[in-house]
Amino acid sequence: MSWPKYKTKDEVPEPFRDEYEEKGGEWVAKIPAPPAGPTAEDLEKVKKALGAEREAREAAEKAAKEAAREAAAHKAGVPEEQAKAWREQAYKEIRAEVQAEADKVAKQLADAQAETRSYKLDARVKERALAKGVLKERIGDWMDLNLRAFELDDKGEPVVKDGKGKTLDDFIAGDLKKARPWLYEGTQASGGGAAGFHGGTGTGGKLTAEEILKNPTEAMNAARAA
Repeated sequence: MSWPKYKTKDEVPEPFRDEYEEKGGEWVAKIPAPPAGPTAEDLEKVKKALGAEREAREAAEKAAKEAAREAAAHKAGVPEEQAKAWREQAYKEIRAEVQAEADKVAKQLADAQAETRSYKLDARVKERALAKGVLKERIGDWMDLNLRAFELDDKGEPVVKDGKGKTLDDFIAGDLKKARPWLYEGTQASGGGAAGFHGGTGTGGKLTAEEILKNPTEAMNAARAA
């Protein structure tokens, strides 16, 4: 993933202009692009390497344990039936060890993928929220309240979770703005934040005791914005 480039400063979205500078006749982001994360090709290489290592290790350990058990059995005069049972037990132990190692690597890969997807979701939703009027100084609050409503699709693009056809921009600038207007530009004057806390209370923008008790954190945010 790389940040977008612009030909002129005016083309840079206003919330991001401080984060851009002119280089080589175009406006580019000052901060480096986030890590791309493991690709499908990277994961396939790791899987093949893991498979080869597992087969080699299984063969070596199986041969070593079998030789040791057979030597001990021969020395002690153990019947062939008992020696066979020992060999089968050795195979089970080896398979369990190899499977545990494979599961560990698979979990590490899954965790890395999840972390990368989380980073992409956070960065891209934040970018669209700022572009749709969320106050820069309140973007942290906005993300804490709303990020759970989004997810990445199969193409790695942010979408509304269970959005029922709603686009990302419409949801941010419509539903979420209506629910918490005090987090957006142009909605803080004349008690707009307090009134927006409950979609208009009918009391001149003042919060009722019922609203405060129902959600004290948002009530406090609305009061501050007002």
